[in-house]
Amino acid sequence: MGILDDFGKKAEEAAKIIGEKSEEILDAGRKKIEIQKIELDIKDKFRFLGKTVYNQWEKGLLLNQEEMEELCLQIQKMVETRESLKNDV
Repeated sequence: MGILDDFGKKAEEAAKIIGEKSEEILDAGRKKIEIQKIELDIKDKFRFLGKTVYNQWEKGLLLNQEEMEELCLQIQKMVETRESLKNDV
């Protein structure tokens, strides 16, 4: 029975290691998806920022400083979040 017990224990250990590695891979995949989502959000904010600036300029209006600053702060926060996630992957 000793051989079967050893085999059973090794199989159990192997299954545990495989489970842990699988979870690590899934976690890395989730982070990469989150990074891609944030990158798309950043592009959308830049696009909106540019469109807003152009529309105000086209109308001869002064740029709304508060609106521009809020958009820039949102972009900065997303960039920081993206970089933090990249460091975790």
